[in-house]
Amino acid sequence: MNEEAALLAAVCDTPADDTARLVFADYLQEQGGNVHGAWALFIRGQIELARRAEGEPGDPVTEARVRVLDVPFWRAQWFARLGFGDTKVTCREWVRGFPVSVSGEARALRAVWPNLAVRVPFEKLKVTNVTDADIEDLVTRPALERVRELSLESEYYRDVLGDRAILALAGCAALRALRELTACYAVLSDVAAEAVLDSPHLANLRSFSTRVGYRHCDTIALSADVRERFEQRFDPRSINRERYD
Repeated sequence: MNEEAALLAAVCDTPADDTARLVFADYLQEQGGNVHGAWALFIRGQIELARRAEGEPGDPVTEARVRVLDVPFWRAQWFARLGFGDTKVTCREWVRGFPVSVSGEARALRAVWPNLAVRVPFEKLKVTNVTDADIEDLVTRPALERVRELSLESEYYRDVLGDRAILALAGCAALRALRELTACYAVLSDVAAEAVLDSPHLANLRSFSTRVGYRHCDTIALSADVRERFEQRFDPRSINRERYD
């Protein structure tokens, strides 16, 4: 493992540790160049602002620097610098200098996952064009223990997500930190719903949302008893909500 890979792995292994991020910022500064220098400043600036006590005024120079750098142009340069410039994987949100929200089609994410897991300290993951089989593959991947928010979206004009996907998620020990789960174009049966409710791995799950389109409205299958249990734990408005887009 070269120096850069080791530094990024340290950031991913200890995402709450600012020291690893600041060491990587020093490394970038030593490399020279506009992309490296801007990213180093951005890491340090976001960390400095994140360390402020709530309500405490920040340094106006640091705030201005972060605003200038926190734009699509620079974020695209840095994401490409991480090795994802020619992929169909995107990042939407940066915290303390690194992307925390990653999205892409199931096939694209599967292709880059070995690098993604050790180079990006993501906490939010959105997977599109996903099938039951893709979910069964996803739950075997490393780094899922970092995921706090997971959004899954199947192809609207193909099969919706079913029991296989939900049961795979319920049985995944790596998802113990998951707080929010959204399954778009998915059908929740009694079997799958009870697996979620009884899963020791999803004990920290606070939000579960399933959505179906008008083509699938007749597939809503929760019995009254299971629906009641589900609504006691999760927002009842989020369960099998219809979408007409």
